[in-house]
Amino acid sequence: MYKMMKENTLTQDSIISIGDIFSGIFLSTDSSFAYFEQKWQCQANSSMAELMASRAYCCFKCQNLVAFHDDIVSKDFQASNGRAFLFSHAMNIILGPKEDRQLITGLHTVADVYCSDCGEELGWKYIKAYEETQKYKEGKCVLEKFKIIKGNG
Repeated sequence: MYKMMKENTLTQDSIISIGDIFSGIFLSTDSSFAYFEQKWQCQANSSMAELMASRAYCCFKCQNLVAFHDDIVSKDFQASNGRAFLFSHAMNIILGPKEDRQLITGLHTVADVYCSDCGEELGWKYIKAYEETQKYKEGKCVLEKFKIIKGNG
């Protein structure tokens, strides 16, 4: 088996604990390992296959796991190419540079998000909202519906 080291390089090693397994699977700009570990403990009675199956969203291009269904905050977002979902957490993504962008709901500082495996642009992350009514979006990711598929991670 392989596990991810701090420098994001893979080394062959024996896996000792469930924590080692998940630290090697999930790479994100957020603290996805701690988040997933908490999710795992809450769903300890579920099998891994069940947890990863229909409850997960993957990159449409390479099937890399990027989000869980339970983390959808809203399905009512609009991107330039159609519908999008707002997620409280995303994983296996890379953030692009931050930039101010005028969106439908006002001015926001955002960073485009890319699949960590294939580099496909999947959506954006809200870094800062300038309008008080939009502050709830800060730290959350929007993934375009046509760029993600329900998958088995």
